[in-house]
Amino acid sequence: MGSYARNQQDLPPIEFEAPPPECFRTLFLGEAGETTEERNARVAVAREVLTELLEQSLTDPVAREDAMYAVALGNAAQLRSTVCAAQEADRRGQAA
Repeated sequence: MGSYARNQQDLPPIEFEAPPPECFRTLFLGEAGETTEERNARVAVAREVLTELLEQSLTDPVAREDAMYAVALGNAAQLRSTVCAAQEADRRGQAA
């Protein structure tokens, strides 16, 4: 066993094209305090990324998983936006 391990070659690390999950969360959910211009730019890029993932998902199971994750994050972002808007409307109604 010892000689087998000594004869192994070191392989270079595998590099992935897909961004890490944190990048997906930021891309599809946004960050607190982003301006309208920043949000619009982020959403435009998120749409492009999702479109590309959906195209790749026809033949690539990893892209399919990434696309499903991106869709779930997009749905969460919409829900969060709806809840925040409702809470803001409630606050305005109570202040009046």
